[in-house]
Amino acid sequence: MDYDAKKYNELLLKNFPSLQDEFDKYVSWQDGINTGSTLVYEDVFVPYVIKQLVNDNTEELEKISSLIEELITSDDEYAVNIAYIAILESLKSDANGQKIEGFLKQHSKKEYNELTF
Repeated sequence: MDYDAKKYNELLLKNFPSLQDEFDKYVSWQDGINTGSTLVYEDVFVPYVIKQLVNDNTEELEKISSLIEELITSDDEYAVNIAYIAILESLKSDANGQKIEGFLKQHSKKEYNELTF
């Protein structure tokens, strides 16, 4: 399989430019822009998502849900893994379930609800 971490890291930064500094710090000791996206999304993006949930930032949550839905419905298995493993599994274990279900889109919500721990 050809994992294109750079592509998905760039997608994250394009959609959420405010994460650039946190991203740079996180990948500085790893492979830079080529750092594995599952790691980046779990350790950089998910804390951002949780912060937006806590602050009820509906505008950002809409952007977040669109990105998650884009990834989870992708034909690219790597993108689906990013959404499922790095984002949804992390949110399932770390955040308020009702709030999360309230902002997720159709496919993401279905996958989220099927997760069991």
